[in-house]
Amino acid sequence: MSRGVSVLRTSVVDTGLGLDVLYIVLGTPLPVRIGVGANAAPGARVADAEVKWAPEEVPLVDGGDFLRGEDRRVLGAALSAVCNIVNDFSPLRPAYLEKNLVPRLVELLRASGDGPLRVSALWAVKNLVRKASTETKRYVMRCVGWQEFIGYLADPDPALHEQALSLGRNLTENEDGIALVLTHLSAQLL
Repeated sequence: MSRGVSVLRTSVVDTGLGLDVLYIVLGTPLPVRIGVGANAAPGARVADAEVKWAPEEVPLVDGGDFLRGEDRRVLGAALSAVCNIVNDFSPLRPAYLEKNLVPRLVELLRASGDGPLRVSALWAVKNLVRKASTETKRYVMRCVGWQEFIGYLADPDPALHEQALSLGRNLTENEDGIALVLTHLSAQLL
């Protein structure tokens, strides 16, 4: 079984499927593959345009625009895949961070009135910070916002609340993470 999972993980990266899932979540068109069939190079693509946002520029949109024309079911399925793809052992984690996954997750958390989409977005955030560098944790939390994090800890939706608690656990998995959280939350919570 573990051999099969390993082969599947490698295939997701080698075929470009992992990045296709990211593009679905970002709400951008899938890049055009160069060539078709057996002669095509695996993952070969036309260069893709990227939109980079600074944490303070994470777009705030009204409740309906966050979908960008996507089907909620497709976005939900892609988000579920992202939750697993961004784990600490994934070779796609750095690429997802570079291609602005975090601002999109924050957009879904803030603008989506859809409970399951919000839970999946926070779940992905939680997995992004697990065993991450302190700098990555700082970046992710600058995007999410410490005040918003406190709000998620008190959210009435038990599933979102659970993900927020797990996010806190993952942020504090080492001494630097503990210091980061205490620096930002001690005044608000104490």
